Amino acid sequence: RAKNMKGHVFAEVPLLSETQTASMFDKVWLVKCDAKNRISRLINDRGMSLPTVSAIMSAQDDDKIRAKIADEVIVNDGDFTKLRKRVEILYNNLT
Repeated sequence: RAKNMKGHVFAEVPLLSETQTASMFDKVWLVKCDAKNRISRLINDRGMSLPTVSAIMSAQDDDKIRAKIADEVIVNDGDFTKLRKRVEILYNNLT
């Protein structure tokens, strides 16, 4: 169905590399940040406990593995202006 659609469809898939489903998508963008930021955001923004965050992160592939299946790697280190500019450039270059 998606082949007949106009425009772009984006899907957030937390375990894309772990489930080996990257082939379902035309492009894969990895949005990453360092572990310290990831832990802080999950605890402070989503109200998760440290044990929950640790369990989630230990079930996930590391960024090196994720980067192998990614067409683009986007660093989300907290600089929103830089993040937005990078995403806009990538989006505008989609065919």
